[in-house]
Amino acid sequence: MTPFLNNPTEPTEASRILIVEDEAIVAESLKDQLINLGYQVCGTAANGEDAMRIMEHSEPDLVMMDIMLEGPMDGVEVAGRIREKNEIPVIFLTAYSDNETLQRAKITEPFGYLIKPYKERELHTNIEVSLYRHRMEQRVKEHERWLELLLKSISDGVITVGLDGSVTSMSPVAEEMLGWSEKRLRETIFRKSCSWRKPQNTLLCRT
Repeated sequence: MTPFLNNPTEPTEASRILIVEDEAIVAESLKDQLINLGYQVCGTAANGEDAMRIMEHSEPDLVMMDIMLEGPMDGVEVAGRIREKNEIPVIFLTAYSDNETLQRAKITEPFGYLIKPYKERELHTNIEVSLYRHRMEQRVKEHERWLELLLKSISDGVITVGLDGSVTSMSPVAEEMLGWSEKRLRETIFRKSCSWRKPQNTLLCRT
């Protein structure tokens, strides 16, 4: 397994972007902009159903999503499904900047939100920041998986805690030593005053 501390590998191929836009002229214009910026457009969908079908085989790195779409699903609902199933970053494109639309969009945790008409520089900046943020989030998840595997494989009792003193992880050996499960310990306020309960040979470290 690659250690978390290794430098991230930057993508060498053009990022693949899916366009979800129900206005053909707007979609074609966006496609031209993306190609001019060096990206690869892996598909164009005019509604949510087509977008989900394309997602199954195209594996885009990012989705440009119009909020107001034809059909039973609008862009917010489609973005929510993409987030749950594929964990691919979504940037919303919309001509609407009202508070109600913004609040609905926020629920899906988009990586960007562009108001039409937008400048090409704004488009480029939003895409690059979103792709970078997504790569960093994937690295954090990889680190968490690596740490979990490490904790399960070592023979020492290890407990990691956050800066606020809350338990973030616990090795099986530590659970056996304490007689507490990780879940139970997570639910307990971890204070310095009770650190004397820590058995000998149990390592307490901050993350």
